[in-house]
Amino acid sequence: MGDLEDYHRRRVEGMLTNARTKADLQDLVRALDARNMRLQHLNRQLRLQLHQHRKDTP
Repeated sequence: MGDLEDYHRRRVEGMLTNARTKADLQDLVRALDARNMRLQHLNRQLRLQLHQHRKDTP
């Protein structure tokens, strides 16, 4: 795992540990969902760039 992945894992574990209410957990779920959406979008962009690069390279 990379340093950034370790950071996010520790951050989420800390948020889970410190969650005191249902609202805290809901905030965590929303934050994780937003991060997941950003990562999916980035993944899609990178796949498209790779596809375009392969298509343009003889």
